[in-house]
Amino acid sequence: MNPDNKLLILAGLDKKEHSPEASEVFDKLMEKIIVSTDIYQQKELLESLILLAEYYFEESQKAEKQGNIKLRKEATINRNIVRKVKKKFNTLQKKHSSARS
Repeated sequence: MNPDNKLLILAGLDKKEHSPEASEVFDKLMEKIIVSTDIYQQKELLESLILLAEYYFEESQKAEKQGNIKLRKEATINRNIVRKVKKKFNTLQKKHSSARS
């Protein structure tokens, strides 16, 4: 499994300090996904993000056992990015569901 991080890079979340413009574009993309999909598709996306975070956790553990500090750090950073994306998606999803009510 070789996850594609283009969405995460677009978010600018692969850097410690990302630009407000990148965050705004990412938020708009997430909002577009939310309004263009039903609840089941959104749930599927969230489940995919959970699996991806688990994948990076496992990769981090493997790298640690191998003594590969660089790979462990990279996997941990990627896991944290995925978790931030999931949290942001959840926040925007709740915002849109309350706006519909």
